[in-house]
Amino acid sequence: MVNSDLDTLFDIVAGIGHVILFVREGDEFRLQRRAGYDNRVFSYPFLGEDPDVLGSVFSKGFGCLPVRGYSSGFRVWGLCDSVVDPEYLLLVELPEAYSEAHIKKLRSLLVPPGTTLPGRWQADHSFPGWFLDQMEGMTAANAPLLIEAAPGSGVQAFVCHLAEQLWGPGSWCAFAPGRLSEKVQLHELYGDQPGVRLSGGGRPETVVSMASPVALILEPGNLAPQAQLRILSSLSLKQDEPRWLFGSSMDLDALVMQGRLDAALLKLLRQKSLRLPSVMEKRDQLGVQADRILQELLPLYRREFSLSPAARQHLGSIDWPGDWSQFRQTIRVAALTSSSEQIGPGDLRPQNQDLMPYAGSLDLRSHTRRLEQDLILEAYALHGGNQVHMAESLGLSRGSLQNKMLKYRLGEGLDDR
Repeated sequence: MVNSDLDTLFDIVAGIGHVILFVREGDEFRLQRRAGYDNRVFSYPFLGEDPDVLGSVFSKGFGCLPVRGYSSGFRVWGLCDSVVDPEYLLLVELPEAYSEAHIKKLRSLLVPPGTTLPGRWQADHSFPGWFLDQMEGMTAANAPLLIEAAPGSGVQAFVCHLAEQLWGPGSWCAFAPGRLSEKVQLHELYGDQPGVRLSGGGRPETVVSMASPVALILEPGNLAPQAQLRILSSLSLKQDEPRWLFGSSMDLDALVMQGRLDAALLKLLRQKSLRLPSVMEKRDQLGVQADRILQELLPLYRREFSLSPAARQHLGSIDWPGDWSQFRQTIRVAALTSSSEQIGPGDLRPQNQDLMPYAGSLDLRSHTRRLEQDLILEAYALHGGNQVHMAESLGLSRGSLQNKMLKYRLGEGLDDR
């Protein structure tokens, strides 16, 4: 945060209310500065008695706190500069007439355009390192962000997770137009006259009108012509909300040539866009990325996993059919089912792409399969591969457990213990 922005924020609040700044030092926030309080030793009791009250602030970036303030007729708000690894926390007390919209404008001083990714992202193994390198400086506020990917790169799962990391859990509303008719698309996006499928009383909540500050559009190439024009019009207004995030694995230039995608819309989206390569395109970096994923498992299982030289070489020879989520799960499965802490080539079995549902997906079968696999892996790590104990903890017969392990490619090459 720029010091001039902080000074501006203090001047604004001190003129109408009270403000306290806390700066992060290690794992704690320490008081650094205050303004607007006559009593210089005043502190809010909840900070010592019930600090969990600040949970909504850290998950959303700001929030009104249900606590008694310094002055009657005032409300206490919390603001932080980021929902991921925040450095600054402010307690702002303003008259009740000040709304959430005013607080958002104040918080914009904490998150100026051009903000780079917080350092914690560099340790987030949900993203490949080659993508993190591109993301530096791309989190500026209002411009739409387009993530383009090769087929099989898992762009749907990727952009959903990206939205959550950039703006916090529950901050986004996803819309996948698919084969929906133009009338239904306009209804779900903007609340236009509903089609038969969505008819009903009252005006519905829509993607653009919902409280979620981020609108996430999956495969904009499937948008109907009028939906494209409406979105283009919305983007041209350059409003603070919603922010727009688009993800596509389609050839958007070809769609423009075919007349299926508005050229002006694509030109606007390309002003700030990134390309997500497939795992196949980054074979030379897979060993380094696998090391990052294995480091993530160390504090969870207290085992220091590593790749054998043969396994490291084998990574580059696998014909990876899927996305980063598949690669990450393959490394995790290899580590937890290996007979030793050193992973060999036989432990590397690419996981089924169907086990990688994205966050906005309602495919119950995919989510169920992924949950089953994760629970079996946890049981394997807990019981050291002892199938009798694993079956007991999972509430399964040993035969059912063995069938599921084979189904999810967790049983190949394992000892029958």
